[in-house]
Formats: sequence, C-alpha cells, structure tokens
Amino acid sequence: SRPFPRKPSGRRGILSAACVDSAVTARCGDAPASPPWPQPKSLAAGPHAILKQALNALASDDDGQVRKVEFYLGSLKLGEDTNSPFGFIWTNAPEGSYTLTAVATDNAGGRTTSAPVNITLFTSLVFTGSVWKYLDTGSNLFTAWRGGTFDDQAWAFGPAQLGYGDGDEATVVNGGPSTNHFITTYFRRRFFVNTPSSFTNLLLRVMRDDGAVVYLNGKEVFRSNMPNGPIGFNTLAWTAVGGPDESTLFPTNLSPSLLVNGTNLLAVEIHQAATNSSDISFDLELLGLRPPPPPRLSLQLSGDTGLLEWSAFAQGFALQSSAALDQTSWACSTNMTTVTNSRNSVSVSLTDPGGFYRLKKTD
Repeated sequence: SRPFPRKPSGRRGILSAACVDSAVTARCGDAPASPPWPQPKSLAAGPHAILKQALNALASDDDGQVRKVEFYLGSLKLGEDTNSPFGFIWTNAPEGSYTLTAVATDNAGGRTTSAPVNITLFTSLVFTGSVWKYLDTGSNLFTAWRGGTFDDQAWAFGPAQLGYGDGDEATVVNGGPSTNHFITTYFRRRFFVNTPSSFTNLLLRVMRDDGAVVYLNGKEVFRSNMPNGPIGFNTLAWTAVGGPDESTLFPTNLSPSLLVNGTNLLAVEIHQAATNSSDISFDLELLGLRPPPPPRLSLQLSGDTGLLEWSAFAQGFALQSSAALDQTSWACSTNMTTVTNSRNSVSVSLTDPGGFYRLKKTD
C-alpha cells in the first residue's frame, strides 16, 4: 500500500497507513494486483446505464483500531465501511473522471485522509462475456468476413470466454484434429452506438491465446502477438502464450472516428502459434469515454417556496442567482445546500428579488 504521512506520535490511535483502491465490479474480474492504485478505466453496465464502482481501502493503526473508513468525492461523502477489509460500492456513478479520497478514523477519534486517487468511468460498448458469432472450421475466409455486409447467419454463437483446452471457457469451440489444430478461428459481433461523436476516446482490451487481429467496421485497429505484414488463415502467432498472459486483457486506445452512428461491427481472428498448441482463448471489451453532461437544475414548487436540485456528483459548479437576465448581476447563492440521495438541494423563496438561478462552472 501507499502510506499516509504519519501524524506526530504521542497519543493512542495514530493511523499509520492507508490507501484507496478502485476495483472494477462489472464483468471484468478483479482489479490489477500491482500496482494497488486505480487504473484509469472501469466498466459500465451498458451503453447508457448507471455505473457501479467498487472502492476499497487499506487502513491500519499502530496502537489502536481503525473504526471506519469513509469515501469522498471532493467534499461529498459517498459512503463508509466499519468493517475490515474496508470497501464501498458506489452506485449511480455517472461516467467521467473523478478524484476520490478515503478518510480513516480510529478508536480514539484520530482521522487521516488518503492521497487523492484519480479514476475514470467509461461506458461499455461491448462487455467481456458478450455473445459472439464464430466460425471454427479451419476455413480460409480471406478478407470479406471483416466487413458488415458479410453473411454470418450460419455461424455458431455463444458467450465469451470462447476457446478450448483450458477448462474455463463459457463456449467451447472446435479446434480441429488433436494432432493438427486449426490455426485460425474467426469471431464477429455487432453493437449499436448512438451519437459516436460524443466520445472522446475508445479503449479496446483483448484476451488472446495465442495471437489476435481486430477489425472495427472493416478496418484493422489492433494486432497483438502477430507478425507484421499480410495475415492469412495459416499465419502463425509470434509466440505461444502461457501463464497469466492467457487471461490478460491487452489494451489499446482507438479513435472514436472509427465508429458509425447505428450498427457497428467488431471482427477478430485468433491465431495459434503452432498446430499442436493445446488451447485458444478469446474475450474482448470496448469502452468509450465522453465528457459528462452538464448538471441539470430542476425546480419543485410548493406555495411561495421553491426547491432547486442538481446532481451532487457534478463537482465544480456553483449556484448563482440574479434579479435580471443579464451578464453582470449574477452572484453566488448564500442559501444553505443540503445533500440527499446524491442530490444537492437549495430552498429558495419565490418572493426574493433574485428570481433567476443558474449553475456556473467554477473550475
């Protein structure tokens, strides 16, 4: 773990170390074991779904006990845990980039705050574990299979992980004769994207044993453990894969300009390093990053009182009021802000002269 700066000792309850870690909870397994700090990525539950993010903290006390760890987004408390190992599931988390901290409290009331941790929550365009169409006959498909007009209706289909030989496959594919395995197996999946121009970056991660070439809408976008030059159905992967590399998701960044509005196609060919190789493995995820939309200010009326609300996850915004719709008379509201169910709320009198309200970005 990464230690906190020590407090001066001399009384009971000094917190000696803590860190906050972010683990992906949706379909991609555990967070990386090393380093223990968050990687700048996460999965979402769907293209436009609410995100869930697991937050974990390590905390210890030299001469007492850690009673609780609280998790914060800026000054907004997301949640807490009073039992070790300390963790919290952040639900309703909008996609975007965030800076989080953890605050540990010991049995004597001593508090220590972690160093800030930056995380980014992506939208998942294609999950790990998704259903893929596949062809496992050892055929030579040349290049037409990579495009959207190719007819794959006769192909088999099943959820990832796809492969054979390891015993952990969700779908077992045909590898061919045991003494002369097929070199190449083909996979295709269509997915829908609405307004691809809203994305600023794409993150592709591929599990491949042994090698893979990935095409997005007919264009090659990633080659992993494969030789340079033209790729044929009998092209061998560079090296045989073993150990942790068999289950690693290898990443690359892609340009969102590769996406089209509507139906998109991913096509992947998995290659063996030798015809006597004992297994193949394949899975893939495609994540999209886009700026979070600006918070929406809502108003609920009750007699002469109004309740203004907006998302508490929207950091760096200030509520301003004005008696006129101009650019000079706006001032920050002095009304008290309360937070309930991840929503900021401010009660205002509808008889006050400041009759107009807005949220202004301050950083």
